[in-house]
Amino acid sequence: PEVNSVASLDFGPVRCALRASSDGRRRPQDLGLERIGNGRELLARAAELACTHGLTGYDAVYAASAQLIGGYWLTADVKAHRKVRHLRISKAVCQP
Repeated sequence: PEVNSVASLDFGPVRCALRASSDGRRRPQDLGLERIGNGRELLARAAELACTHGLTGYDAVYAASAQLIGGYWLTADVKAHRKVRHLRISKAVCQP
């Protein structure tokens, strides 16, 4: 569901790649995306981010995922982004 939510925004390459497949079903791995399970390390890191930075549990899981894989959490929630901006794990996709 989240890939579809992101792809429904006009993020160019992801949206184009999803439309480009002949059968309409591209695997996330084909787009350079990876699936992360809800393991102990992820959940422990998410809980730490939620408690120390005031993120919601939902946002903390995304931020922790980005941190664990060395990537970025792309969010339209500027307020949440500002809470962890100094950790360099998030990017706001829109600015007020």
